[in-house]
Amino acid sequence: MATTPALVAASAGRGAPVSVAIAAVVALLVASGITAFTRRMAAPGSLYTFTAKGLGPLAALVCAVALLIGYAFLAMAALVGFAQYAHALAVRVGWSALPAAPAVAGLVAVGSLGVASCVAVGARVSARVTLALEAVSIALVAGVLVVVLGHGGGLPGAAPLGLDGGGPAGIVAGVVPALAAFIGFESAAALGPEARRPFRTVSRAILGTVGVATALYLFATYAQVRHPGGGRADAARGWAAALDAGLATSFLACALAATTALTRLLFVLGREGVAPTALGRTHPARSTPHVAALCAAPVVAAVPCGLLALGRDPAQVFAWVMGMLTYGHMTAYLLVSVAAPVFLRRIGELTVPAVATAAVVVPVLVVVSATYSGSGAPGADGWVPVTFAGLLAAGLAGVHWLRTRAPHRLAAVGLYDETTVEDLCAAAESGGATTGVAVTASAARGNG
Repeated sequence: MATTPALVAASAGRGAPVSVAIAAVVALLVASGITAFTRRMAAPGSLYTFTAKGLGPLAALVCAVALLIGYAFLAMAALVGFAQYAHALAVRVGWSALPAAPAVAGLVAVGSLGVASCVAVGARVSARVTLALEAVSIALVAGVLVVVLGHGGGLPGAAPLGLDGGGPAGIVAGVVPALAAFIGFESAAALGPEARRPFRTVSRAILGTVGVATALYLFATYAQVRHPGGGRADAARGWAAALDAGLATSFLACALAATTALTRLLFVLGREGVAPTALGRTHPARSTPHVAALCAAPVVAAVPCGLLALGRDPAQVFAWVMGMLTYGHMTAYLLVSVAAPVFLRRIGELTVPAVATAAVVVPVLVVVSATYSGSGAPGADGWVPVTFAGLLAAGLAGVHWLRTRAPHRLAAVGLYDETTVEDLCAAAESGGATTGVAVTASAARGNG
């Protein structure tokens, strides 16, 4: 809400709200494809498992690599954002005089430890902490934006919006950063097996996230485009500390959600034998994927801390990891969007809207990804796309090894929970699909 409008307005100018609206439609189309799966199966592997059910194990493993990159770097970006604004708050109130880089690195490490601890304790704790942090954050940021609308001027300490752009080409280019702001909306799918009524609640969570985020982003973009000044309003400037606190808590909540999804994916890969089996172990008392959480946390903290130790500016590090997560998620969204109609056709439930959705969203995602790669924006150029391509190639090499040396492991790809009578009753009450048992019998074959 606080950072995206400036990125969108740099290309779209005063047409930034239109760019956000277009991005919201694209996100909603992707979400509708994902819910074709979440209404019928519950899988901690989320998009990876869904892709397996539509396109087979090889495409699913490519999706898994893209998702691992996406969630890992999303957690990194969120931790860096948390550390930046927490440090800014500490400096603003006189609690810290440390230089930015070492202070941010220390806060990244502390934040990563806290996030890993919450994830290891369990999904219920993680979800409640995330909800509490995000509720506080949205209230604080929305309060500042209301002040901005009431008194004029921009957000305190924010850079002026670039309103010189615009026109149709600028609006299209502005869709790219606007769509990036929606990334991660599907992470609730990773908690399907831990939800009481997954076929109803997970789909509602995914679609509801897109809907609520759309309303918040449109409001924030309108407020800042209407009053684009960089902190000229005294009333808004007085809320600067509250804004820093709101942004810090929001980024921390995002890091917690991304790490939760990352650990569930690692857990599934370990259980299926695709990754080291130790990742598939659960805590003897809490039944949580604690090994995956404790293995993910050092990596998530080490990459941004290493870049900061090399003398990189925190803002530059944030831009780089944002680029990596964008490439990862766009790849996963593209694969699951293709998989959805194939899966529905396989189970005899293909509909015209499902085909139309895929026919629209797939080329749009290709165009958006290509536009992002050629935009020259921070995180879209230089070594970032090369690094992403290298990591994806390494993952493909692993897929090739499995195919040639351990093909029996591919048979286990795509685990998900079997349907119960209670799930079917809940789905029927909410108008959801009622063919989950048939899907389980024909596709899962006892893999629940």
